[in-house]
Amino acid sequence: MILSPRLCDNEIDRLDRVLTHELSHAHLFGWRFSPLRRRPPSWFTEGLAVMVSGGGGAEGMREAAAAEAIDKGYAILVGNEGLWVDFDSIPFEIDPLRDPSVSRQRLAYRQSAMFVEWLRDRDSLAFDNLLRRIENGESFGDAFHTSFAGDPPQLWRSFVSELSRERRRTL
Repeated sequence: MILSPRLCDNEIDRLDRVLTHELSHAHLFGWRFSPLRRRPPSWFTEGLAVMVSGGGGAEGMREAAAAEAIDKGYAILVGNEGLWVDFDSIPFEIDPLRDPSVSRQRLAYRQSAMFVEWLRDRDSLAFDNLLRRIENGESFGDAFHTSFAGDPPQLWRSFVSELSRERRRTL
């Protein structure tokens, strides 16, 4: 793991969160996954890392702004697989790069974290079961379906629907 030198200089206030974010990846992948075994999708691993780090990697992207982006169609695509090899490869329903003021990475990380937190809060036993199954080497899709009795896109739609109802109530 290599951290940007800026984290020890003008971004030192981010250091603890980013380090925790990266260490969560090291824990999940360090010895559990090989190049021959499929990894969980990036939306899950990044969302989990942002969640456990208290926002590391998604700084500057408020949940309200991420929810508004989802309403506008700038929502990440959620599935059983899919790795983001770089920030340009993050799939969205509508590409947010039409708006240069939006950080594609931080928007995706915040939306991922919001969804992962929603899954955990919705059913903490199912969430714990999912983590145990993944750590024991079960494929993400099978572990997710067994734990939540549904698939990620199905639950993403429920999350988006609930988020939209909440936003309408507060407006």
